[in-house]
Amino acid sequence: MLLKGNLINIKKNNMDLNNKIKITESKMLRVPIRTIVKDIVEILKLKKVGTFNLPSDSFYSFQNSMSDFSVELYLKKKKKLPLPIITGNYIHEEDVIEIIIFYKYY
Repeated sequence: MLLKGNLINIKKNNMDLNNKIKITESKMLRVPIRTIVKDIVEILKLKKVGTFNLPSDSFYSFQNSMSDFSVELYLKKKKKLPLPIITGNYIHEEDVIEIIIFYKYY
């Protein structure tokens, strides 16, 4: 991923965008989702911007999950933003989930 000023370019992957699947917590393992969300909320509470690697000790590894993975969290503040903007990407070759969050600051 490339961050330059206000522009974000996420490298394209081979996802089939026409095959839309609604992801709900009941279809996924609950522990990984809750753990990642908890870790992101802890970083948001610090009120800092920048790039954060989760977990801090290398990879998430959960019982019965397909593979180990990590999360790259990008936080950026914007003055004129009515609601937070959240987007992301999965890089299969690196087992990395990229999450980008733009949020308003006061």
